[in-house]
Amino acid sequence: MLGGCGFEFTIGQPVVMTFDDEGLKVVSTDTDSVSETRAFSEIIEIEVTGPGMLVKSAGFIGGGFGLRGAAEGMLIAGLLNALTTRSEVQTFIRIAVDHGELFLHQRTLDPFPLRIALSPVLTRLRMRDDT
Repeated sequence: MLGGCGFEFTIGQPVVMTFDDEGLKVVSTDTDSVSETRAFSEIIEIEVTGPGMLVKSAGFIGGGFGLRGAAEGMLIAGLLNALTTRSEVQTFIRIAVDHGELFLHQRTLDPFPLRIALSPVLTRLRMRDDT
């Protein structure tokens, strides 16, 4: 949970978001056990954004004197970079409802695969708007 208004969750609180035939259900996974539901009729918009997979390394650059020194330096730098490389997913979800909005950080799917997973929900919202 990143923030928002109109929901009882606190910033930093871990939550699970699910959709069923009735609408949205968000449940905290910590000891507070807060649960909120919103009917499809209350959901105005769902946005999925973010850079997705980010890869970070220490950025070591190898080098040395002569051909052997340069090769050894590059080998060591490559090993150090491999050992320090970390990746994480940065995907953000914004859910706007009649009386508030909820901002969530999702760490397992890049934005496009998440958008595909949410396709039935997004289609249902669009069909509701067309009537």
